[in-house]
Amino acid sequence: MEEYAIKSGFTNFVHMADDGYSGTRWDRPAFMQMMDDVIADIEVASEKTKLIAERKLIKADYTKLRDEVKEAEQIRSSIYSVVRAEQQRTQPHRTQDIVL
Repeated sequence: MEEYAIKSGFTNFVHMADDGYSGTRWDRPAFMQMMDDVIADIEVASEKTKLIAERKLIKADYTKLRDEVKEAEQIRSSIYSVVRAEQQRTQPHRTQDIVL
């Protein structure tokens, strides 16, 4: 079987054998180890899924925050423009325009 797996391109395999145990028994050591490995793989896959979901949430939060910062920057820029225009309108431009 290992030769077939290698020829077929499988590289991540483990050969397990329960020599001396009947195939009708569920309490075979290698079978139990294989089942433990499957459960561990499922738990790892579950954790990876959780991490991917968290990453998507963080990205969504980042995108929302980035958009809010852009909007705040536009508001700040608009306010600055209004204040600057008001200052230019109310302050004299030349020294001779200043009334003492």
